[in-house]
Amino acid sequence: MTTHPLWRPFNPLANAARQGERVAFRQTEPGAVQEHDSSWESQFAEVERVVTEGIGELALSVRHVGSTSIPGVAAKPIIDVDLTVPDVEDELSYLPRLEAVGFRLIFRDVMGGDPHRQLTLAGPNTNLHVWSPGAVEPQRHAVFTDWLITSRRDRRRYNAAKAAASEAVGAARYNDLKAAAVYDIYEEAFIADPHHHHDPQPRPKSTERAMSDCPSPHSGG
Repeated sequence: MTTHPLWRPFNPLANAARQGERVAFRQTEPGAVQEHDSSWESQFAEVERVVTEGIGELALSVRHVGSTSIPGVAAKPIIDVDLTVPDVEDELSYLPRLEAVGFRLIFRDVMGGDPHRQLTLAGPNTNLHVWSPGAVEPQRHAVFTDWLITSRRDRRRYNAAKAAASEAVGAARYNDLKAAAVYDIYEEAFIADPHHHHDPQPRPKSTERAMSDCPSPHSGG
């Protein structure tokens, strides 16, 4: 059996599990899901400017990812950004400079086997994800974003999942509740990838009840 090199097993509780790695809370609360706002692209441009002026040549790449980067997809009004630096674990090289321009470190963890730092900015409300070169998760973000830009059907699927998750907040974390749709959309993208073979990996249906019954940890992030 062959899987796409970016495939990961379905893990509906990943976001809840990582709460133990939190080191602080964000400056601005996420807000409710809303229709796509064309101003999000200019907000990203402002975040990109702040980052590049803050750390200069250490910003190897700065990419707008996630729902706010995809026309036609509803989102919480938070700009998600992937930042690649030479060495994410060399915090002294970049973190004080980012903090000096308004960012706050809220997570120090590992995602997909790669070290990761998550920072937030109060305005524009931002999640800044910091990685070393070659990290897997930014590559997954790019696949997900690019696929949704081309797939109207999966944009509808994702919007429906977001609406359902928003209504259920208080029973489980928003990100965990929409995990099933995210996994299914990745499956579609991997199967359609002309550069890599992927044998379909349907998610275990037995996990859906456990996911919906999961109590909510402290919200935020």
